[in-house]
Amino acid sequence: MRLEGKCAIVTGSAGSIGSAIATRLAEEGCAVALIDRGPSTGTAQEIGRLGRPAFDHPADVADSRALLQAFDAAVRDLGGLDILVTAAGVTSFGPAATLAEAEWDRVVAINLKGVFLSCRAAIAHLKRRGGGRIVNIGSVLAKNG
Repeated sequence: MRLEGKCAIVTGSAGSIGSAIATRLAEEGCAVALIDRGPSTGTAQEIGRLGRPAFDHPADVADSRALLQAFDAAVRDLGGLDILVTAAGVTSFGPAATLAEAEWDRVVAINLKGVFLSCRAAIAHLKRRGGGRIVNIGSVLAKNG
């Protein structure tokens, strides 16, 4: 339990990568808050089976108001924040020549703006604890143009 007593927020916690990260943090002793567009029920249940607290705060990472509210509620539940992991992300397939602009906007809003908004929402909370860690997850799919 290398992270006993630490508090973490994981975005994208309903997805396979975010869920695995949140569960691993809990295995290492973290209390974890889960943020995804919808409930992260499966992840919360898995963390609960480990005997660790998990707080589910659904929010769209591209919606600054909803995300800030989710972060504030999560930090209240956790009692502070030491770690942020931004694992929320989506992908699009197909050639750029036929990709709809709305689809481009959706990907950028989640994969880029969502990381910025999450980090911005976390910084003041991390500073209150004397610092912390932010881990931003990317994808090898970013190499596709």
